[in-house]
Amino acid sequence: MMHRFLEAGGRQWPLRYTVNSVCCLEERFQKALHSLLCTDAASVRALLWCGLIHHDAALTPEDAGRILDQVLEEGRSLADVAALCADALADAGFFRPAEGR
Repeated sequence: MMHRFLEAGGRQWPLRYTVNSVCCLEERFQKALHSLLCTDAASVRALLWCGLIHHDAALTPEDAGRILDQVLEEGRSLADVAALCADALADAGFFRPAEGR
């Protein structure tokens, strides 16, 4: 499996999306994954948090927000992070069509 990393604050944050992390995301925010594939701040923060908790379950959505603040301070955008998260989700197999289609 290819791993993607978000660089922020001089650190590389590994993104990994699992069924459990996506379920946590959907349960916590009461939204389906596809409805969070947006570039508004709340959705990007939620997607980032979901990708980070596999490696550090203690991280909160607020921690993910602080990482996003670093990204913005470094001149990148929320759309950049949303695209990275979407790519990592695709790598993990969340957007594969059903076999035989």
